[in-house]
Amino acid sequence: MPTVGHEVTPYKSTRTLSTMISTCSRAGVTKQPKAGPTAPASLTPDLVAILEGQAKMQQELVDMRKRSADEMEALRQENSRLRSKIEADPT
Repeated sequence: MPTVGHEVTPYKSTRTLSTMISTCSRAGVTKQPKAGPTAPASLTPDLVAILEGQAKMQQELVDMRKRSADEMEALRQENSRLRSKIEADPT
């Protein structure tokens, strides 16, 4: 039962189309499923907002991974520089 003040949106099923495609010649035919469209019949404003938010979060994750990789590389370089400095001046 929905909470007071919330709108009930009926669930609409999505259809996944799957076809088989050949990846080899006739002598050794290998078939694998080819992904088809999987969009709902109609996008509600709530669903659009959710999908946009998901795309934004995925982009933020990509950006964070890149920054993390850049920071790790900077730390490796600094570590290497400090090791060289220590080895050159063992006092």
